[in-house]
Amino acid sequence: MIMFFVEKKARFQNKHVVHQSDCELLPVQDNCIPLKSAKNSDQALEEASKHYPRVRLCSVCFSDGEEE
Repeated sequence: MIMFFVEKKARFQNKHVVHQSDCELLPVQDNCIPLKSAKNSDQALEEASKHYPRVRLCSVCFSDGEEE
């Protein structure tokens, strides 16, 4: 089952990036917050927004890579 994580450090355009657990760019888990209740990218963005006001999907592990 794919899990989702949000990076603790803001990077691109001062946004925190949401990754899938199998992403090659996922930082070590100490640098991420697991989004345990997320079942899809929309839920992952919603949950990540509870931690950080500016979040976006990783363009590598999400094919559409749309920013929120």
